Amino acid sequence: DALICCILGVDTPLFNDPYDIFNQKSSSDKQISRDEYEFRSNLINYLIDRILHYSSDINNSHSRQAAFLWLLTFLIHCRRPYLISTYRSLFELKLFSLQTNLIYGLLDQDEFNQELSCKCLIYIYEIIENNELELKFNNKLFEYFTDNTRTYSNQLTTMAYEHNIQQINIDNSQIIFYKELCSLVDLLSIEKNLKSQLFYSLLYLAHENSIWSTTRYGQIFHKNDYEKKSIDFIFIYIEQLISRLYRLLYDPQMRIQECIKRIWNKLFSSTKQIVIVEKYFSIIFNDLYNDILSSRWRIRESIQLALLDIFRMLNRKLIDNQQYIKLFQELFRRLLAICDDTKESVRKAALTTINSFKQNCVLLACDPATTISNAMSDEEHKARGRYVLEQVLPVILNDGLYNKNEDISKFSLNTIMEIIRYGDRDTLKPYCTVIIIALFEALSSIEPDLFNYASMKLSASEMKEQIDIARLHCARSSPIMDAINTCTNQYVDENIFDDLSGKLIETIKHSIGLTTKCLIGQYFITLSNLYPKISSKYVGKWMAILVNTMSINSNRTLRKTYTNVLGTIVRIAKRSSIENLLQKISTWYYQTDNDYQYVCALTLNSISQSNHDILLEFGQQILPLIFLAMQENISNTKDDNEQQEEFIWKNLWIEHTGSSITGIQTYIKGIIDNIRSAIEHNSYSMKIKGARAIQMIGETLKTNLNNEYLFILVELLLKGLYGRVYEGKEYFLRAIETTCTHCKATLKTSPDLVQRTYESILKECKKESLQYRSVAIRVLSLLADEYNFQAYELYWTWFEKTFKQPDPNEEEDKNNIDEDPILSDKYNRTLIECLPRFWPKTSQIESTYKKITFQLLIEIIIRSNWQMQLIVIQSLNEILQKSSTIISSDIIYLLEPIINLGPRTKSSGLKREILKFLKIVFENSQYSICFNENEHIKNILQFNIDEMIHDNRSNEINEQAKELKKQYEHLFIKTKSIEITNFDQNENNLF
Repeated sequence: DALICCILGVDTPLFNDPYDIFNQKSSSDKQISRDEYEFRSNLINYLIDRILHYSSDINNSHSRQAAFLWLLTFLIHCRRPYLISTYRSLFELKLFSLQTNLIYGLLDQDEFNQELSCKCLIYIYEIIENNELELKFNNKLFEYFTDNTRTYSNQLTTMAYEHNIQQINIDNSQIIFYKELCSLVDLLSIEKNLKSQLFYSLLYLAHENSIWSTTRYGQIFHKNDYEKKSIDFIFIYIEQLISRLYRLLYDPQMRIQECIKRIWNKLFSSTKQIVIVEKYFSIIFNDLYNDILSSRWRIRESIQLALLDIFRMLNRKLIDNQQYIKLFQELFRRLLAICDDTKESVRKAALTTINSFKQNCVLLACDPATTISNAMSDEEHKARGRYVLEQVLPVILNDGLYNKNEDISKFSLNTIMEIIRYGDRDTLKPYCTVIIIALFEALSSIEPDLFNYASMKLSASEMKEQIDIARLHCARSSPIMDAINTCTNQYVDENIFDDLSGKLIETIKHSIGLTTKCLIGQYFITLSNLYPKISSKYVGKWMAILVNTMSINSNRTLRKTYTNVLGTIVRIAKRSSIENLLQKISTWYYQTDNDYQYVCALTLNSISQSNHDILLEFGQQILPLIFLAMQENISNTKDDNEQQEEFIWKNLWIEHTGSSITGIQTYIKGIIDNIRSAIEHNSYSMKIKGARAIQMIGETLKTNLNNEYLFILVELLLKGLYGRVYEGKEYFLRAIETTCTHCKATLKTSPDLVQRTYESILKECKKESLQYRSVAIRVLSLLADEYNFQAYELYWTWFEKTFKQPDPNEEEDKNNIDEDPILSDKYNRTLIECLPRFWPKTSQIESTYKKITFQLLIEIIIRSNWQMQLIVIQSLNEILQKSSTIISSDIIYLLEPIINLGPRTKSSGLKREILKFLKIVFENSQYSICFNENEHIKNILQFNIDEMIHDNRSNEINEQAKELKKQYEHLFIKTKSIEITNFDQNENNLF
């Protein structure tokens, strides 16, 4: 004021009265001189230049504030009529430079500077009388706030206090606010001067602060009723502005909210906001509805917040008006779309809004407990609920539930579950099938990705199975399953069963989620328990889809789940469906995949536990398969599933037959058919099971086995022997051994079959595998012994080739060098053990081979360890007991090496066999002559028996030696010492 008064001199009204700044008359009637006018003009130019200079100092808010105050004071004085012609021209020359700085003032962070700039712009607008200049001024102002390419930067930098300069950035929210005001004004189809007036009116109200009522400058505005004029002018267009003003009340920028709040409070100072919204509800809601998908994120977010308040406070205006209910479907779809917005703050606001819409509008309209309006009957209320669901449910099911956005899918899922809880039965019943299927599919879609990743990446099948079981456990206890069960109990009936069953089957076929597939299978159990009579019509199809799914899906958890389901729902199935299931199990069992066999075991076990009588009823069809399956696998390392499978098969057989003998006799025909299928199968493991089954039949029935069935089984065994050697093929040989042992009398009635069996075994004895050949030779020895086959000549070739010391000049067979020493040792023992069975059946052949055989046995005793010596002596004992043509001269060479082993070995078993050998020799007069005829042998006997008597390592051996010496005392002589000769060539090998 002082500076302006100095410039105006005596023209200022303060010259006469310092408190009267509204005087419209000049203080002096004198005309100022030209020199004084130029002087004052220069001062005014200087003042305006200083104002321009300091108002452009963007780094110093105090300088800008002082400059704006100067300018405001100057403009107040310029409003006087008598100053217009004198000084206004000077002001108008700098008009647009001042305007630029004032625009920057509007963007200032200091609120007081914003208000000063606002008042200055309003005064400038009012004092401009030139229409062309006014239009240009307004256009430039609008251009500043509507031109998106414009940037705001410093015009002047003050370097004072260089060490503590704080750069002040332009506040983007203020720019947006003025852009909003410009767009708000631009909405109206009115003349430009009216738009300008409306803009300045809004600008004034936005920056009207209580501080102005206490300043002398504020009195100017109040005196002229500028606020009232602005409000009245805005109210002319309020219906066109109200929706935009309401939306800006919820703008994401707090400063914009504050400015619009000032405008709103000035316009509706005496009325609550909710009353105003009710008055203009239709306009506000329709505009928000139309702009909800705006391309500008600020508009989208502010609309969400605005709708949130409407849904909370004015929801009854929506749900009680059919006009708005018709918009629910599209509104819901748009809200879901915004929930997947690219900007996070918009997404969060949309989720809050759509939750409020669901709770306060959708569910409230559907809830029968909602208070009915006076204008609506009970039937109309139910009809409204049905109509709302018809509008909303398709959007939730089609656009929401399967949305890739996790928040949207979860919201949709929760909405469906709440609708099930609140919805009317008649309303929801038509959508029951769709809802149940959608909930089942959601079980897999809402699972954490970590579950699927871990299940796919983990190599250990046990760990994968544990994870899958955990997934199912979580899903079963989830609110989704509770909603499905609620929906099933309340809405499912015979009318929708056909559609529901078909959709469930289609979902199993096409769904890729493990959880969905498994829980639909378990849902079949729920349906069969709740509606057994209705379910019986569809259970055949259910069983078919479960079986087909197990055949193409190898997941163990799924297969275990489905086998349990099959075992439960089979109780209400038709006979033909059960037969088809059991036939499928029989077919599956002969698949090469062991997992199929495990599935068969689990399925039958489930049927046995839930419906025990079914397996008895269909025993002829399935129990023979169980008998075959209960045979153990030959694998040395069995996992838990294989062990459990064997345990299941055995339990099934025992539970449904009671006795193995009775069970085999009852189902022998079916068992033979399954054995035939197993032996003819390409899988070696299946062939082996067939052989083991025959072996078990022979061991169990023995002589009770029917002749016809026995011959069939032997023929099958001979058929199984054909072909190459594989691991486990020796079980065919053992099965033949068992049947030939226990059914000897029956087999002797068919010499041709026995002969063919002998010839087949003879061929197997020539195979390269030592392990297999050992078993074949053992079986051949049994046939030779039990059925009087003369095979010693062939046996001797094997025996001699194996044990005779090779000529040093001959090259050793490479095959012998490469043989496994353990297998070779086992083969050698087998040959010696089978010697008594192969022993010649005629005296002619015996006389030919007995001497060379005993000589070779002596060599074996001399160069072998005690284990081999034990086997040799055991075989000799058997030969001496069964042969009637051996005389003392044949065994004279055996006595000395065998007797000398007694005191030298530490093996009690070997000593026991030596004493047994001596007892056999003593008891047979043909053998005991050796001691009477040969004094040397008698001395050796005396010495070694005494050594064994005095050996303190085994009391049992001592007693047996004493007893033997006492019993056959006449064969012993007393001697003090004796020299042992012709022995100990390889003493170390004896021990």
